[in-house]
Amino acid sequence: MQEHVDSPQGSTGAHSAIETTATGTAARKRFLIIHNPIAGRNRIGLVQQVVRRLEQAGAVADLHLVSDTVSSDCSTLPIDSYDVLVASGGDGTARSMASLLHGRDMPFGLIPVGTGNVLAEELQLPRTADAIAEMLLHGPVVSLSTASVNGAPCLLMLGAGFDGEVIARLPIELKRRIGKPSYGWPVLAALARKPRTFTAVIDDRECAASWIVVANAARYGGRFLLSSRTNVLSAGFNVVISRATNRRQRLWELFHLAAGRLERASTIEMMPAQAVDIPHAENLAVQIDGETIASPSFRIVADVARMPMIVPARRAEPVR
Repeated sequence: MQEHVDSPQGSTGAHSAIETTATGTAARKRFLIIHNPIAGRNRIGLVQQVVRRLEQAGAVADLHLVSDTVSSDCSTLPIDSYDVLVASGGDGTARSMASLLHGRDMPFGLIPVGTGNVLAEELQLPRTADAIAEMLLHGPVVSLSTASVNGAPCLLMLGAGFDGEVIARLPIELKRRIGKPSYGWPVLAALARKPRTFTAVIDDRECAASWIVVANAARYGGRFLLSSRTNVLSAGFNVVISRATNRRQRLWELFHLAAGRLERASTIEMMPAQAVDIPHAENLAVQIDGETIASPSFRIVADVARMPMIVPARRAEPVR
């Protein structure tokens, strides 16, 4: 294991490792693992165990630690000298890896050590070192649908309004120390505010909403089912539109979300879409894959690219 990566010699390159069927692949040999220590609670111990398991199987596993600027920290790494790029972190780290893989036909793996781990829940990724190493070495590759927000990659969802306000209030240091309980106060603070209406254009249809989730995934916040209308392997968005105008309606929506029945809330509408525009967003709180993003306006486009991702054998078929 090494934390400062030198260019490996004699690599067969990324393309040699992508031959895949629904039941397995040829063994992969060279792994670049990028660990984000500020993701989740910095479970570096799990990552080091995965590295050891890969090395015991005869693979090269180079571990590179980054700061919060994942893309810039990795811009000079010899990525093309490896068979697999592995992100060790949460959903934000995975999204940064999508930028690094743009234009490369290289499989992507994930060690889920973030707080929410929505992508890991969506694909039912393993959480133990042995199972993660086995998946990275031999798991099948599926085609992950990648959206874009103002031209930047988006793997899971964009939230405008309520959940954008929650993420904006989230104390990052507290999140790092205690994980999901850190969301308690930001949720209460966002609930204390009266919902404010804004305008979105969904496939050329103008809609008024107080909260919108443009979802490329079936799950929300990790384990909550948002809707089975879409998933990360299928094209197109499921757009969740809230027309709540008071705190009671918003709280009722959250109860329905927790119960997996959000579509039954009277203030909720869901519709499929390929593109969503949010103009005049200067004062609107917005999050993308769990990270705050600010812009005067947003354009979100579905299925702009496909990313090959390694999953457990049981996830070779599309998510239901």
